[in-house]
Amino acid sequence: MNPFKHFTSFLFCAFCVLCLTSCDTKRTPINNLERLTSKIQHNATEYTEAEWQEIVDELEEIEGQLEQHRSQYTDEELREIGRLEGICFAQLTKYSILSFQDRIDDALTEVDGIMEGFLQEL
Repeated sequence: MNPFKHFTSFLFCAFCVLCLTSCDTKRTPINNLERLTSKIQHNATEYTEAEWQEIVDELEEIEGQLEQHRSQYTDEELREIGRLEGICFAQLTKYSILSFQDRIDDALTEVDGIMEGFLQEL
């Protein structure tokens, strides 16, 4: 077999493998955002605080990916990205409000205990 032909075949195969493994298209971050949005919509009520932090981290990573392709998106794609981000932000806001409400309830309960203890010692 001709060594040049063997080398050319090897280069072609290596190129194909490289292309297939590095197919980070402009659509990839949108797909990731769709997946994350769906995950949040179905599981939001069950997430722990640590899981919400993981969601925020993942959303920030996707935002970075979206920014890399921002100039390539059509108006329709930008609208879809905005819609998906809006859903994620709404779910995060709901969690934040509920979490804040729980903290206020805990603080009020603690204040009741402080008042009780203070009046007990008078």
